[in-house]
Amino acid sequence: MKRFSGSQILLPFLFLIMSVAVLPLCAQEKIRLQGRVYDAVTSHELKKGKVRILDAAGNTVDSTKITQYAYVDRWEGEEPVIVYRSPYYLNIPKVEGKYVIEVVSEDYETTLFPYTMTKIGRRESSRNLPNIYMKRIPKVKELGEVTVKASKIKFYNKGDTIVYNADAFDLPEGSMLDALVKQLPGVEIREGGQIYVNGKYVESLLLNGRDFFKGNKQVMLDNLGAYMVKDIQVYEKQSRLGELMGKKTGDEEYVMDVRLKKDYMAGNLINVEAGGGTHGRWLGRVFGMHYTNNSRLSVYGNVNNINDNDKPADRSRNWYREPEKGLSKIYRGGIDYFADNARKTWNISGNALPLVLSSPPTSR
Repeated sequence: MKRFSGSQILLPFLFLIMSVAVLPLCAQEKIRLQGRVYDAVTSHELKKGKVRILDAAGNTVDSTKITQYAYVDRWEGEEPVIVYRSPYYLNIPKVEGKYVIEVVSEDYETTLFPYTMTKIGRRESSRNLPNIYMKRIPKVKELGEVTVKASKIKFYNKGDTIVYNADAFDLPEGSMLDALVKQLPGVEIREGGQIYVNGKYVESLLLNGRDFFKGNKQVMLDNLGAYMVKDIQVYEKQSRLGELMGKKTGDEEYVMDVRLKKDYMAGNLINVEAGGGTHGRWLGRVFGMHYTNNSRLSVYGNVNNINDNDKPADRSRNWYREPEKGLSKIYRGGIDYFADNARKTWNISGNALPLVLSSPPTSR
């Protein structure tokens, strides 16, 4: 019988134990995310709260607490200037993916912030997150009874689609679509009606899944009433070829799709504005739309002599602006249409891009 020494038996076991201990540490590299949370009204940094990050399947990847610390920013004479900061830190796998950051803080509405992890550098170990702004819970006081105030979910992820619930946002009466879109978390409207969602450019603004004045998002933003909107969905729309093949073909389009409430799926909409001012200033505007489940015809026009290129529903007016090069008469208009049948076996659609004509500037 062959005999083994104690060291010959012990060494393999030690090697096995060390391998098991080291393996999890090397399994997946992490990246550290740093962010801050602010009061949406005062813009003051929140001192406390709980933060967690969820993956696309809704699983918690990491969680932490907001902790405040202080440091001396500078000296003014012999007096130190103390600055307070309240960051939070999260560690997630160093892989690209879609996440949702959930922030809970006392006296504030729970906030969900969608975040997409992309373009990770090979040596990148940390990343700053966009600031998150939270709304205070309105204080409701009733005498002699208990008031229960239910909160609505503002948005959620449905697969690769972000769905915003329009009824969850408080808007002044008479607000147009642009006022609603500006309140959507992670959404930004830039000059000329250019829309970005979490920093990604929205190529088309759709109405019930169909193009609407393609290439001119401002028309819908300025003329569609926010009260008509059921929800707004943001997703990558397949091309016609992709729909036929049933898979991605690489030519998908990033779109924002405005979905109307059932009561507004058919009808007529018209916005009219006319006015005059001092020194012979005048303007006239009109927007009209007739729409059903299977057809839509939209037109808009704008004539004025106050150098105003805006579309209808822009209610800010400066009748006595005195341009350096004089006044121009501006004539602007456009038309958009589509029709199909219930079986979707045929369709026609198109639009005349906005027509803009202006006369040479004349002195007042």
